[in-house]
Amino acid sequence: MKLNISLFGLIALFCLAFAANLSAAFAQNDFIKGSGEIVISTSGGTMEAAQKAAYYEPFTKGTGIRVVLHPGSDKVLVSLERGDAPEVDIVQLSGDTAALYERKHALEKLDYQYFDAETLAGVPQKDRQEFTVGQSTLAMGIAYNEEAVKSGSVPKNWAEFFDAKEFPGARAIPACNAGYLVFGAVLETALMGDGVPADKLYPLDIDRAFRKLDAVRPNVNVFYASTGEGAQSLIDGRADFAATFNGRIYAVRKDGAKVNFQWGQSLVQVGYWGVIKNSPNRENAMKFLAFASRAQQQAALSNLMAYGPTNEKAFAYIKPELKKWLPGSPENLPNQVQLNYEWWNETGQDGKSNYERALDRCNRFMVR
Repeated sequence: MKLNISLFGLIALFCLAFAANLSAAFAQNDFIKGSGEIVISTSGGTMEAAQKAAYYEPFTKGTGIRVVLHPGSDKVLVSLERGDAPEVDIVQLSGDTAALYERKHALEKLDYQYFDAETLAGVPQKDRQEFTVGQSTLAMGIAYNEEAVKSGSVPKNWAEFFDAKEFPGARAIPACNAGYLVFGAVLETALMGDGVPADKLYPLDIDRAFRKLDAVRPNVNVFYASTGEGAQSLIDGRADFAATFNGRIYAVRKDGAKVNFQWGQSLVQVGYWGVIKNSPNRENAMKFLAFASRAQQQAALSNLMAYGPTNEKAFAYIKPELKKWLPGSPENLPNQVQLNYEWWNETGQDGKSNYERALDRCNRFMVR
C-alpha cells in the first residue's frame, strides 16, 4: 500500500511539474503574441531546415506571427549602403560580420524587455549585446582520419598539428581567401602553431602568422574552400589531419566515416541574430529574438545540427550523447579559445581594418 501511495505521489508531482512548465510556456508566448509577419534573411540548406523546425514553425504556432524567409543574406548590407529600404527585419551574422554591421550603424538596439527572466539568466552577457544576441556556436578544431593515425598519436594542440616531423601526414586547412580568414581562424591557428599562448593571441601578429603558414605549406595537401571539404578530405584520403568544424565531423562520423575530432585549443565561433535598422516589423523581430533565445528552442536546434547553444540552460535539454560534441559543454569549455571579433574590425590610421590588411596578405599567400 505504501508503494502505491508513493507511486501516486510521484505521478501527482510529475503532473504538477508538467502543468507548471506548460503554464509557464503559455505565459511566455502570451507575452509575445502578435500578428503580421517578420522577414528573416537566410542562406538555405540544412541549417535553414533545422531552423524551421526549431524556431520558425514553433514561433508562428505559439505567437501567431508569420515568418517569411528572404534568400541572399550576404547582400543585405550592400542594399542598405545603397540607401534601399530594408527588405528584411532580421539578419543572421557571423561574429566578424556582426561587428562590421555595428560599425556601419546598420542594426537596431535590441529591446530585452521581451525576453523572459529565465532566458536572460541563461544567456551570458558576452552573447547578449546591445545590437546582437547569440544564436549558436561552432568550433574550429583538429580532426583526423582514425585509420591513418591508428599506429600513431593524435595532435592535441596547434603546435602539434603543424609539426609534421612528430605527426607525419598530409594536412587540410581552410583557404583564407575563400571566406575563411576569420571564420576558419586561419591566423589564430597558425600563431598557436608557432607557440603563441592562447591567452596572448591578440593583437594578432599578421606577419608572424603568414611566416608560419609559409613554413608549413609543404605539408598542406588541401586548402579547402567549402565547409564540407575539410571533413571530406579526411574521408577520401587527401588528408590525415584537418583544421575543420566540429559539426561537419559529427555528421560524417554519425554516417559511419572513420574520423574524429579533438577539442584542444579549439576556436569557438558565435553566430548572431540582429535586427536591421528601421526594420518595418521591429516589434515582431524583438519578439522572435526573445523566443529563439529560449533554452528549449536552442536545444532543439542543437539536437538537429550539432551546433552549440548560447543559452547555457539549453544543455539540460540536449541529448546526453551529443553534449561532448558541442562547444560550451562542461567537458569542452576548458579547452576552447574565443575569437576576438572586435580586433578584426579595428581600423588603423590608413582607414583599413585588420581584416583588410590580413586579407591582402592572404591573397598574396594563396597565389604563390
